[in-house]
Amino acid sequence: MKISVLDPAGGPWADLLAERQADREEQWVSRGGKDFVNVSRIVWDYCQALQGEPAEVTAAKHGKPEAVMIETGFLVEEMLAHEFRKVHGWSKPPAIFRDGIGMRPDGYNRSSRTVDEIKVTWMSAHEGLTNPKALRFLLTAKAYCAGYRTTRVRLHVWYVNGDYRPPKPSPPVSYILRFTPQEVEEGWEGIRGHAVDRGWLKQPKAGWEPAAWPHYRRRGMR
Repeated sequence: MKISVLDPAGGPWADLLAERQADREEQWVSRGGKDFVNVSRIVWDYCQALQGEPAEVTAAKHGKPEAVMIETGFLVEEMLAHEFRKVHGWSKPPAIFRDGIGMRPDGYNRSSRTVDEIKVTWMSAHEGLTNPKALRFLLTAKAYCAGYRTTRVRLHVWYVNGDYRPPKPSPPVSYILRFTPQEVEEGWEGIRGHAVDRGWLKQPKAGWEPAAWPHYRRRGMR
């Protein structure tokens, strides 16, 4: 038997992930214009800076494989969120923009004012959310709270490799996060300030911009 690799660069699978990434960025620009930045981009870079490694260094070390893992995680998260919406009646909220920063969680329950967010990760489940690598999950949750004016988040995390010990993978874990209003605003100021420091927000806008999607008010989001 002779085995050969079709394409060392990843072939159609890598092309699909690259197209998805480009499409998603284009959609965000079409919703918010060019004078905004996605909160996920800020949080990722912010965490790298806090943990002593700029995002550019991480990209140089990992290159394309890191991008493939990230986009694969997005793909699985979208599939899970879609199923949750069908089975549990989740409502995918419209995108919202605050201070020139755009965001859109996987779900939002208006009656309980709870944000639902799904994360797929290859980090170990051993330390849970106390793992320094999980800081980006917590900062993203605070950002959603700041944008959607709430303090409660249901964070659903699938640790793909569990704690890297048999048996793996482990079942998904759902956390309930309850922040104080002060924690939410302090987290938001840190995120916004980092975007300003990086030059991504030339003239930071103040306040919410729900009109980015016309059906925002019609769906009762306040």
